[in-house]
Amino acid sequence: MTDAYIFGDIIKNFEPHHSNFSDIITRSHEMRKKIAAAPLGDILDVLDAVSRAWADSEYSIRKIAWEYLKQQTGYSDEMLEMGFQTISYICSRRFLTARLKSELNCDYAFEKLDALAFDKKSGGMLKINPLGSVLHVSASNVFISAVDSLVSGFITKNVNLLKLSRADLLFPVLFAKSIKELDGASVISDTFSVFYYKGGDEKTEKIFKEGVDAVVVWGGAETVSAWRAGTSIKAKIIEYGPK
Repeated sequence: MTDAYIFGDIIKNFEPHHSNFSDIITRSHEMRKKIAAAPLGDILDVLDAVSRAWADSEYSIRKIAWEYLKQQTGYSDEMLEMGFQTISYICSRRFLTARLKSELNCDYAFEKLDALAFDKKSGGMLKINPLGSVLHVSASNVFISAVDSLVSGFITKNVNLLKLSRADLLFPVLFAKSIKELDGASVISDTFSVFYYKGGDEKTEKIFKEGVDAVVVWGGAETVSAWRAGTSIKAKIIEYGPK
């Protein structure tokens, strides 16, 4: 068993039992209104604080992550530093502001995520709503991808559930702990979970396929196909797989 981060709490030796995942789904539904109502500016403030922390080589959680990844991946110091600086960059307010405008393809994305706002393209009022409860299936070979996926979910005001890869069971939990440490007002720290279960567990995957509003899949063709099969027709599949 491995540690998990469940809606603001570190759970030592998390038991990957079906009842625990059913509870996570139920709690994720309960948190949808909270994160949807959070001002985007407050979310960006938290992520920008995370950005500054991960840019600091003396930050305690960063130092733990460095030693873990050094052993786990065999990356050189230069590669690890580049990775941590990338994490800092993709959490920064400056980058996320530009990212929102680009990916949502509209002016005044901030306003439209928070409330109804005039949209000059349609000539009417527009509000961008979150998808709801989103499961992120992380890739096995790139530790940054889990952070990037979570951050995308945060800035679009979703409840995020990250399924760890067996190849990296610690780094995303450390990142979650970092958010908890820097989010004094609990803007986002109690609206997401990070956990592991063995891939291919059909009963567990059925719980997620039927209970989430979207699945973000990082992986190869086989992984993407497995998540397409049996996922609720109402759920959106977002693929970062083979092209």
